Amino acid sequence: MKKSLRSARPPRSRQPVFTLLERDSILLWRNGHVLVTAILMVVMMTLTLLLPERIAGKPKELVLDQLTGSPLQSAYAAQAKLRFASDEAGLRASLADDPGLTGIILRGTLEQPQATILAGAHLPDSALALLEASIDELLRRTRNSAAADTTAVSATSAQGTMPAVHYLEAQRPEPPLYLRGLPVFLIFEAGILGFLLVAVFVFQEKQEGTLRAFLVTPAKRSAYLLSKLATFTLLSLLYGAGVLAAGLLRGVQPNLAGILLTLTAAAASLTLLGLGFATFFDNLSQWFFPGLGVLVLNMAPFLGSVNPVFQPFWLSLAPSWPFLKLAEHFLQPGGQLPILPLILAASWLAGSAIFCTLALRFKLLKGAA
Repeated sequence: MKKSLRSARPPRSRQPVFTLLERDSILLWRNGHVLVTAILMVVMMTLTLLLPERIAGKPKELVLDQLTGSPLQSAYAAQAKLRFASDEAGLRASLADDPGLTGIILRGTLEQPQATILAGAHLPDSALALLEASIDELLRRTRNSAAADTTAVSATSAQGTMPAVHYLEAQRPEPPLYLRGLPVFLIFEAGILGFLLVAVFVFQEKQEGTLRAFLVTPAKRSAYLLSKLATFTLLSLLYGAGVLAAGLLRGVQPNLAGILLTLTAAAASLTLLGLGFATFFDNLSQWFFPGLGVLVLNMAPFLGSVNPVFQPFWLSLAPSWPFLKLAEHFLQPGGQLPILPLILAASWLAGSAIFCTLALRFKLLKGAA
């Protein structure tokens, strides 16, 4: 009896990008990167949950009110916004004990005051100008309050003499401290994972000969790029999702779609930038100081985040600046979508993709298809 022979159909192979993605995910786990990321995520979540809404600090200005009748001390002595000295000797002694203090001596009358500011070299000209404007505003409001025969300064007492103010956007209250920290955690912590870890992967593949083996496979450069991009973008999203969950527990009501898209774009942009940047180095030792320089530049917008008055133009040149501004907008929805950060974010994403593609083609995977 003859047996019919059937030709066995070979199993359909998976796309190279999925094979590479599986390999990168396994290496990510075996190298301990997932565990370290989880620990960092828990730390950031704990900070978000424990940060207070406000940090009450002592005023850094000490006022000696020698105006006739001491109107400022009468109006503000019960509040914590200003500190008052009893006499000039006490004021100068306090300034000597604490060089960070700024002394203000007010003489004359409320209608014709004379102000003397005692400050050291630590106070820049810009801060001095703001302090002078604050003193003028304080005196003006005190005069209005005295004219209305009130004992406490209030904004309503000055409405009759102040010019009309028209706001271009709806005014939002000052965000609590934990909400101010969320964009920083998301962009400067979760967003930079790809830049750091993709370099480690590239140098490991160079050392182990994985890249040489890849060059003789039919896989294309695009599969290699997409695998790295998907692996580290997803890792950043998992990190950011945990931090964002902690914010939701604190009562933050963000635009979830907007903040997740912003984090995805930031992680993808920095992963592509890191992958292309790593191709020009042979090992981690060569990469370290140039890579540290890029990270410092990327972290520069943090200075503007903690000090909103400090907003020089060069901060907007950092890769993280547009993503930080978009994250701040989506975490506290309201007002118009900032167009400039949106354009810059799209430009960084597109530019990073082009840079990474060219670096892979002409440097790292020169012989691949």
